[in-house]
Amino acid sequence: MNKQKTIYYLILSRVGGEKVKISDFSAPDGYGLCCTSEHNGKELVLSQCFKNGTASVREAVDKVVDAYAQSGPVAARYGMIYSMVRMEARTPGMLVTGKGNGAIATIKREWDIKRNLARDKVPLIMGLVMDLATLQLKENAKHA
Repeated sequence: MNKQKTIYYLILSRVGGEKVKISDFSAPDGYGLCCTSEHNGKELVLSQCFKNGTASVREAVDKVVDAYAQSGPVAARYGMIYSMVRMEARTPGMLVTGKGNGAIATIKREWDIKRNLARDKVPLIMGLVMDLATLQLKENAKHA
């Protein structure tokens, strides 16, 4: 199979279909991660949405995995931000935070997502990263 899998395989892994491993999404350098999806009828390559390509995707996945490994509110942080990002993307001009930057700007800054990326793509990107993090957690559990 091709190294750049589509989101279809991530969805299959959630519902117990085809067995998918995090190594299926490894970049040729062996460190970074990449996958493809579809947005408004066009192909979206995850690594092209990040400033440093596949290495930035790996760093974002590692941040989510580290957060999930902790307990309390830190573990729930990205899930909450994801719902806030989806809400902001649906309503242009809306910020769900009381002060400062919105959730989309926050996640772009934390994960090194390109600044000029359309705000309606951010929920898809965040969902892909969180799905990759889930696969990484499953892989980590096997080797623990």
